[in-house]
Amino acid sequence: MVEVKKGISVNGFTEIILPGNFDITKNKVVLKGAYNLLSAMKNAGDMAC
Repeated sequence: MVEVKKGISVNGFTEIILPGNFDITKNKVVLKGAYNLLSAMKNAGDMAC
């Protein structure tokens, strides 16, 4: 997870400002299903085998 900052909003679109050390060529960005992914990541630590 990476904290982003909100930029300018125009016509229903909002700019996000990524941190300076974020490499878009080496990292993936979630556009849809982020809530489900976050829930799965947080619950994965609770699972006991």
